[in-house]
Amino acid sequence: MKKYRLSASHVLLASASLIVVMIVCLGIYQYCRAHVALKQQIFTISYKEEIPTSSAYYFEGQAEEENTEFEESLFQFSKIGKHRVTVSFLGKDYEIVIELVDDVKPRIQFISHTFLLGSMRSFDEIVEVIDKSAVEVSYSLEEESLKEGTYTLSVTAVDAYGNQRKKSEEIQVVAVEMITFDPGYDYQNLSLEKLVDRYLSDQQIDAENLAIGYVNLSTGETYYQNETVWFTAASTYKLPLNMLYEEMINDKTLQEDSTLRYCTNCYEEGGGTTDYYYSVGSAVPLSFLMEQSLVHSCNTASHILFENLGGWRVFREMATKYSKDTVYPDDYYSVYHNETTARYLLDTAAYLYAHRKEYAIVIEHLKNAMPQQYLKTYVEYPIAQKYGLLDSYRNVVGIVYTPTPYATVILTHGLADGEKTIAELNAVIAHYHLARS
Repeated sequence: MKKYRLSASHVLLASASLIVVMIVCLGIYQYCRAHVALKQQIFTISYKEEIPTSSAYYFEGQAEEENTEFEESLFQFSKIGKHRVTVSFLGKDYEIVIELVDDVKPRIQFISHTFLLGSMRSFDEIVEVIDKSAVEVSYSLEEESLKEGTYTLSVTAVDAYGNQRKKSEEIQVVAVEMITFDPGYDYQNLSLEKLVDRYLSDQQIDAENLAIGYVNLSTGETYYQNETVWFTAASTYKLPLNMLYEEMINDKTLQEDSTLRYCTNCYEEGGGTTDYYYSVGSAVPLSFLMEQSLVHSCNTASHILFENLGGWRVFREMATKYSKDTVYPDDYYSVYHNETTARYLLDTAAYLYAHRKEYAIVIEHLKNAMPQQYLKTYVEYPIAQKYGLLDSYRNVVGIVYTPTPYATVILTHGLADGEKTIAELNAVIAHYHLARS
């Protein structure tokens, strides 16, 4: 067999050929890179959707291994309209145009089902309409034509982009000459227990459907009914939640203008406007979240708040400190198990009042919540309250600033009109309190 020996010229030729191949490959690679392009000029996305951050969403012609996740902070905007984002991809800068569009129907929410003649002037006081855009609202009834009775009120809302929603619910129209309620009981001589029993008997209300707490914040006199029975808390949980955050503001862990992340699972329907002004992934100011949570009872804002504490269980564990109770059922800490007792909430309200200088933000928001509703319906003194409603549950916890303030909790379920019962019971409690103060 012959042996061949490569000459220097052969080696040189082979090397040159390898270099040519490498240059060709590099050229092909550069050619492919040069042909990466935006898929379209404008990317249209609903403001309710999470804005994509992957290069695969915006570019065509890229290899799979070249997919890039851009910085989320570049895409944190929520205003309707066009937004321009500059990204660096494969060594080149590109301008992406994203158009947020409003294709979502307005939200209509009945925040009360009682219209008070002589006190309320507009259905706007019992109906909340929320939309990202300007919205026109029309009602099927005229306020001026109303008399006492039960009506079906239909609300139609159309936003600036033509999205429309209609909602109808029954309302009670009640004639009120003054914002007072007095069944004429002997407040001076009867105990609060007997006064409450008398009211429940007159109204044919089963006492098992309520839990009540009262404390004179000056003398410490306390009254309870069903104080250890667990009721669905609804939005009353937002009171201790926001108290925890004001403590962090006080100890400089956070500031009012600190921001919390709108997490992926934080959206909840009901109340407020958080999801109309901010999208998932956004940095939301704490001051905005606290106002939304307490004044407007926004579920999304409240979800952001407890998730940023570490989740529901962490929040519930932290909030036990506001009550004298030391034993809680296992379910109390489980995810989304939201029950409470009159005793827990009354302890929390008393704690809030005792440390009122430390909770100026919370108290101010509570005073602005639900004017002429719940505890405020018939009692004209300043009131700081947090209400809750879910299915047949109607709840409230608050501080009533009579000359000597008192705190009260009223939890109800299964009543024909829980809001009315709460309002009237608080009037009875207020008469009793004032007679004894």
